Amino acid sequence: MEKNSSKTLLNKKYIYLLMLCLLILSCGTKVGVDDIEITEENGLTMGYLKSDNSLYTGDIIEYYGLQTGVSFDTATGESYPEYEEYPRIELHFKNGLASNIWRWYHDKGILEEEISFKAGKFHGVRQKWNELGVLLVSEIWEDGELVFEKEFD
Repeated sequence: MEKNSSKTLLNKKYIYLLMLCLLILSCGTKVGVDDIEITEENGLTMGYLKSDNSLYTGDIIEYYGLQTGVSFDTATGESYPEYEEYPRIELHFKNGLASNIWRWYHDKGILEEEISFKAGKFHGVRQKWNELGVLLVSEIWEDGELVFEKEFD
């Protein structure tokens, strides 16, 4: 019976060690907008990591916190700010090329601009809104070429 309990303890240690290693590996450096150099090359929107000038692949989604109030802990007498998170910007790259839908936001998460990319080129819908969420411009792009544009009053 003693051998089984020591074997079980050893197995638990290996499991904890494996979990710790996975946790450490998953906590890599987060890439933000300031870490990327975005360029226009031959009609393609490209993204390079500033640290080593390599083509970037991945998603960049940044948020900001807006203080909405203060909570008070009666047991300790301490107060803590309360925040709501709102999106600020959303960019996507695949093999250094702009991809998917990019978004920029006004305050409180109101959409400011949305652009659809395919292989580094505008492809699909591009729209802009004012601070109140009113649509100002709508465009349709095909393979980097503007095919339709409408401005709203």
